[in-house]
Amino acid sequence: MNAATGVLPARSDAPDDARIRAHSAPVAARLRSWLTRPPVATVVLFLVYLTCSTFDDPRGFLGTDTGAKVATLEAMQRRHSWVPDVGYWAARWDPHAALHPLYDTIPVGHHFVDVTTLPMILVARPLWAIGGYRLALVLPMIGAVAVALAALALARRLGAQHPMTVFWIVGLASPAFVYALDLWEHTLGLALMAWGVVLLYDTWSRRAGWKGALVAGALFGAAASMRTEALLYGAVATAVVCVAVAVRERTPWLAARIGASAFVGVGLLWVANDRLERAVLGGSLRESRAAGTAGAAGSDFVTRAGEALRTALGMNYASLAIEGLAGGCFFLALVGAAWLLATGRGTTRQRAELIGAAAILMLVRLHAGLAFMSGLVPALPVAAFGFVLAWRDRPRRLLWVIAVASLPLVWLFQYTGGAAPQWGGRYILLSGFLLAVIGIVGTESIPRWSRLVVLGLCVVVTVAGVRYVGIRTHQGAVVADTIAHLPDDLVISRYPHAFREAGAQYTEQRHWLTAVYSADVRKAATVARESHARSVAVIVLPGWKTHLDGYREVSHRHFTFFSEHLLIRQFVRTS
Repeated sequence: MNAATGVLPARSDAPDDARIRAHSAPVAARLRSWLTRPPVATVVLFLVYLTCSTFDDPRGFLGTDTGAKVATLEAMQRRHSWVPDVGYWAARWDPHAALHPLYDTIPVGHHFVDVTTLPMILVARPLWAIGGYRLALVLPMIGAVAVALAALALARRLGAQHPMTVFWIVGLASPAFVYALDLWEHTLGLALMAWGVVLLYDTWSRRAGWKGALVAGALFGAAASMRTEALLYGAVATAVVCVAVAVRERTPWLAARIGASAFVGVGLLWVANDRLERAVLGGSLRESRAAGTAGAAGSDFVTRAGEALRTALGMNYASLAIEGLAGGCFFLALVGAAWLLATGRGTTRQRAELIGAAAILMLVRLHAGLAFMSGLVPALPVAAFGFVLAWRDRPRRLLWVIAVASLPLVWLFQYTGGAAPQWGGRYILLSGFLLAVIGIVGTESIPRWSRLVVLGLCVVVTVAGVRYVGIRTHQGAVVADTIAHLPDDLVISRYPHAFREAGAQYTEQRHWLTAVYSADVRKAATVARESHARSVAVIVLPGWKTHLDGYREVSHRHFTFFSEHLLIRQFVRTS
């Protein structure tokens, strides 16, 4: 102790801020170094997906198609079969499966099938046998990792200063993260298309020749076995590259060779998938789906225009007008900010106000409650920056044209009726992916604060999406358990997707029927009488009148079906 001051001398080993910083800096630097190594980053990204999936309930799903896949895989496991046949207890009275509980199930040969992609089901089959739904989720997770790696590959080709940033944003702050947590084929289909674009880009940039175009076509053909829109994206991407090559080389021969190679690649995989379906099922699934999509193209233009708006800008408001207003303002605010930042016009305050307005619109929507974010731009805000920041660089322009030119065709041919319950425009995921890559690379040349805010918006909305997946899976598990524990001899749903949501509880022995229309209800009543059902429960929207010949209603109770309130009406036989 100092006799004059009474203060103890400082210990030589006492920590101080400078020493802490000196110790922590190398640790942080090493961590950043490891996370910028693609092999390490790939493993870390996969482990993040795996960890987040443990918080979800395996009896609930993001979409009704997943419920049908789960029912199919469980049926295959029970039968020890490789045929995706969900069976049908009422086939003797309804051979065409008009009342099949899994809505949209069709008879293919002697089987009742409700799958959109046979290859994914067959690959998932052994995983399901070992570890059930949890292990089967490895497939969409691998697909999401492959999407992030394709983003990294494109970022490097675009000359990004920090290409690993593109990897992490696409992997952890885009719809790929949300779809990695559900047994849907979106990440796998997107990964195949994304790598197809990488190879076509290499063909254009002379890194690859006609063989690259052949493999790219094969990738789009493989993607088409899962996502029908892959055919449109493949056609547009190939056409754009061929035109660009023809203009650059001033000769059509190389362009024709590239186009022919891509066409052969698509054809080979399409034929291979068709042969696989016919060998396993005795008929073709994708051929009928593609034909149905082509046949419906352009029908009901007003409906298609509305669904195009929802998949582009939708923020899941009840009214389409509000969707257009809110989503349009969100998009214009981001595009305006990107234009001011790219051109150097306007003041810093004006740029901040535009980005702030977009952030406020997003926070207001999230504060109203978590739900599907159906639009591409709200689910991936940096895509709006990609829409603007492509024109300073020729390689970016090539990807921009592929992304934007494909949109009208996809909207013209896409299935209608499911625009709202999806995340980030599931039919136009490739356009969002390409615009996001362009946007993330492009933001390297704008002020750092604006880049951080825009990428932060992507993180916020994706975290909300991951949380929503958890909420919805737990709600779906309650729905499935409620339906499965109804004591009645027969359960009829007039709500089309109720039993698809309850796919985890489906078995072909459960006496369930889906009867959406009045004629279906009359036919379901006949099946009920023929099967000697003494009590029947009918799931119906409030206000819908339901009459079953030979039965009288004795009671009803309310049934919470996610955000909707349905009724369960109970009938007993009168004779």
